[in-house]
Amino acid sequence: MTAAILATTDLLNTSANVVSKGKNAGETKQKGDKWTQAIKDKKEEVRTELVQLIRARRTKAFEFFEKQLSPIGVHDHLVGVFEQIHNLPIHETEERRRVYEQHFGPGSAYRQLRAAFDTWCAIWFWPGDLLGDAPLPVDFLQPSATAKNIVRELRDAHRFFHWELEFPDVFQGESPGFDAVIGNPPWEVQKPNSREFFSDVDPLYRRYGKQEALDRQLEYFRNEPRVELHWMHYCARLKARSNWVKYAAHPFGDQVWIDKDEKPHHEFPLDKKFGQSAADHKVWRTCEKAAVVLQTLRTHSSIKARRT
Repeated sequence: MTAAILATTDLLNTSANVVSKGKNAGETKQKGDKWTQAIKDKKEEVRTELVQLIRARRTKAFEFFEKQLSPIGVHDHLVGVFEQIHNLPIHETEERRRVYEQHFGPGSAYRQLRAAFDTWCAIWFWPGDLLGDAPLPVDFLQPSATAKNIVRELRDAHRFFHWELEFPDVFQGESPGFDAVIGNPPWEVQKPNSREFFSDVDPLYRRYGKQEALDRQLEYFRNEPRVELHWMHYCARLKARSNWVKYAAHPFGDQVWIDKDEKPHHEFPLDKKFGQSAADHKVWRTCEKAAVVLQTLRTHSSIKARRT
């Protein structure tokens, strides 16, 4: 944890700005969200690798979907496993357990596909101070040991839940899915609440006016870097949830918007020229039909992070 704090503090320091003019000349002023800028820089790495893979038509990056590990193939296999278990006499508990562990245990296609889904979900919530360990397109299916540990931690923290994998027998047929899902909706507003957060640091914080409260925040950050780190994690977590809700159903970024000059643009352009970006997006979606299959499964019933 100490190393992460030092790394984040360094990130904050390098992003600070020194005022050069006016009455505040010489003072250090922090501008913007440091992690947001780091994520923007990382996005360019993602774009570069992704475009290289697409234009080279490198099937190695998509071989996961071409073999027995295709989402549809694994799903159909699991449906068969469930039928096999259901057909066993109820008193044959050991045989039922053996079949289940064989097809759902470590090393199974189910575990490998779930790991890929978990990694995809984890990237939405990746810690800003650990971006250097985030898997890129080339190593997405074979992330580093450090990345795998971070994925497991995020999976447990956010409780990623892949409905089609956990209920394969329900998501099949002409009308797949549940008829109804009963849950407890979140009642909190999904945006940072500085009064609530900093009151745990300073019990008198709620009594401060707006400007004094901002000055106090900077004082907390200077005196205890850990407070700033926790504040940034808190804000980043809320922003990640917002991005998840807004973009998870459209992860390709190929939605088109029109600017004031009536020129089209992609949400996530793969090239500066719209025509080339559109061509790259088309290849990405149709390469061995793998991407389409994965997207269909993900958006069919909204693979979700199940909240506590």
